[in-house]
Amino acid sequence: MTCLYRYPSTAVAGTNRCRAGSDPVTRRYSWVMQLDGRVWFDFANPQVWRFYQFIRAFAKAGNTVALDWVPLYQDSQAEAMSVYIGLSSPLERGRFLHALLGLVHIEGSDPDEREAVLRAMDAAGLSGGLPLVDTSALEAMTTNASELGVTDTPTLYQLGPVAHIVLNAAASSGHLELTAQTIMSVLSDDGIWSITKP
Repeated sequence: MTCLYRYPSTAVAGTNRCRAGSDPVTRRYSWVMQLDGRVWFDFANPQVWRFYQFIRAFAKAGNTVALDWVPLYQDSQAEAMSVYIGLSSPLERGRFLHALLGLVHIEGSDPDEREAVLRAMDAAGLSGGLPLVDTSALEAMTTNASELGVTDTPTLYQLGPVAHIVLNAAASSGHLELTAQTIMSVLSDDGIWSITKP
């Protein structure tokens, strides 16, 4: 995690800890953070949708997000995941991910159904038909995930241990930067493996 603190017209890069910068004109504090790493996901898990919503809110608040979203292979979602990994640019992948997650978690579509995948492709502005399902590439990604300790989605990884993320609905409307900082602190601390609240 890299934190940038903004002053009236400059940004200074920092590491490890985030501090707020004070704008002398408004006397308000401004946080700018960068959240990066790899996220294993599937399209059906409600926790993936919640984490995705949190990440979007975090980015809309002016923070930088550089996450590589990697599918954790499931037979039932092979077609959707094959479309995702077959896309050539991060922008296309992001649009498809956004479209299919929205169809599944807002409209109640099934990510296992071809019609939902085609609708997501159309909504993302992707042309062409469905690619052949490439389970070998998906299985290789999942093998890599298993070797790192990924067992569920969404799971975040930088270097070191992985962290399975479970958020509640308040995460996207609370103090986004502090939530992100807490997630990254747990991820980077080898002594903490799980923090839960009832």
